[in-house]
Amino acid sequence: MGQGLKPARQLWAYVQSIPEPDRAIIGLGKRDSAFNAGLPEPAKHYRPGSDAPRDVSAYEGWEIFGLMDQPRICAPSRATI
Repeated sequence: MGQGLKPARQLWAYVQSIPEPDRAIIGLGKRDSAFNAGLPEPAKHYRPGSDAPRDVSAYEGWEIFGLMDQPRICAPSRATI
């Protein structure tokens, strides 16, 4: 996020389903996060068994593009889920 504004809060969600190689359904919806200023931006990725979460970015392909009541759709097109 650079030197400017910082996120007011962090939300963590599990990947619930990977219906296609470039789509993941995550357990987070509009009831869980505000979306009036745009969709949340993925910032970290954690895989069980890893030492710690790692930073991710839209440049890697991480993007939330769909908004449903529950859950959201994440598109890790160039990322490894």
